[in-house]
Amino acid sequence: MSFPPVFHGMIHSRRLKGAILLLISYVFLYLFYAVMDFLPKWDGYGPAILSGKPLSGYLFVDPLFLFIPLIGFVFMWLSLSWYLRHFRDGMVLSVVFPLSFVLISYAAFFVALLGFYWNNAFLSALVRGQANPGWVSFGPAFSFVATNFLDMLIQSPFFLFVISGLLGWVSYVFVHTFWKEKFPHLS
Repeated sequence: MSFPPVFHGMIHSRRLKGAILLLISYVFLYLFYAVMDFLPKWDGYGPAILSGKPLSGYLFVDPLFLFIPLIGFVFMWLSLSWYLRHFRDGMVLSVVFPLSFVLISYAAFFVALLGFYWNNAFLSALVRGQANPGWVSFGPAFSFVATNFLDMLIQSPFFLFVISGLLGWVSYVFVHTFWKEKFPHLS
């Protein structure tokens, strides 16, 4: 796909701006997680080693946790680009889109947790030989997930994925509406 020479600078400039905002978002998320006490820590190769403490947190358990903000940001950026290229509808640039994204994402996480814990409760009820284990196990599984949902959400990497997706949306809207290139000879 070939673009006119005038658009080459604009395309690379938007990518560069997106990369700069990705870096800013990543640093923001890292500092946000470091400051907030209720969030899991990423203390791997930084403050823990310097202070002589043992490694802990998600970096010690799974180094891929550090890539989740990159994945969420880039996934949102590419999804918005694809949508606007194919549908030419500005709906994804309105405030309704990120609110819907968060609600649908967290509802999907709730359903996934419910399915996981319901399956475990079902298998436990099945082993104990209870009559109709599906219905017997649904109530305890639902009450457990409903009670502990917020704690499980905040402690999961999915929370970070959704937040980085929101930062990707904010960055995309910022680059494409407020940080535009001006080409006077095209006007």
